[in-house]
Amino acid sequence: MFKIFLFLLAAGTLAYCMAGMPLFDSINHAMASLSTGGFSVKAGSIGEYDSWAIELVTVVLMLFGTTNFAVLLLLTKGKFKQVWKVSEVKFMSGLIVASVVVLTVLLRFQMDFSWIESFRKALLDGISAISTTGFSSMSYAEWTSAPICVLLVLMIIGGGMGSTAGGIKIMRVDLFLKAIKAHIRREVEDVPGLSSIEFTRAQGKVRATDALIRQIFCFIGVYILILMAGTFLICVFSNCGVIEALFDFASSLGTVGLSFGMTGPQTIEPVLLVEMIGMVLGRLEIFVVFVALYSVRKQFIKR
Repeated sequence: MFKIFLFLLAAGTLAYCMAGMPLFDSINHAMASLSTGGFSVKAGSIGEYDSWAIELVTVVLMLFGTTNFAVLLLLTKGKFKQVWKVSEVKFMSGLIVASVVVLTVLLRFQMDFSWIESFRKALLDGISAISTTGFSSMSYAEWTSAPICVLLVLMIIGGGMGSTAGGIKIMRVDLFLKAIKAHIRREVEDVPGLSSIEFTRAQGKVRATDALIRQIFCFIGVYILILMAGTFLICVFSNCGVIEALFDFASSLGTVGLSFGMTGPQTIEPVLLVEMIGMVLGRLEIFVVFVALYSVRKQFIKR
């Protein structure tokens, strides 16, 4: 994987340079895109360059960064048909297309951008949100509530399993929806329920076990509870609106980096502390932290 990363980094840097970005900026943005880090050398992020070519390069690199490493290996071997069979790839492709279309329409009619400008912003910011990279085209303080809600949902869903992206992850959401569908079918049609769920990974088609489905439901439930708790604490400490608090904490928990405008140098310490805890939990997939704390507690009791 390290060789693949180095190749993509070199290719991304070259593509940025060809698109008109200075070499130093190109190296930094290529690394930040592939690692879904989102750090930019410009205060206005990618939007400050105001370049179609640069935005397109960023979109491609973010997609590589949020793709499962096993899928990337298939791509390097030229197994494109096998890649398209992967459930995660299909779900993410459909979600990206749908979200970009919805965002484009919302920005066109609610923000009064042109169709082209709406599509540019929808493509960059939508993929930035779902890949949990954190690049942006402009300040979201100027956006209306509807497109903000779309970005919020994308940040919560997150990117691919086995990638550097955060969020709940595409595979979990896909299996979560399939489990709900299977449960409804079992109740209505009296057919096999969860045991009938199949999905395709890079390694091939597998059947979801009951243990896996329970694990996914537990993870999503805990994720939502933490999201609600963090949003509540930010509202208490900063006395801001629910949407602002929810957006910024969802960004922290999903390790995204996008902000509604309330997180910055002016943010008070208690809010920053809540967001830092959210970032740690999101980066370590939550249960790792719980297991570590439980282990420490057991060792402390033994002594």
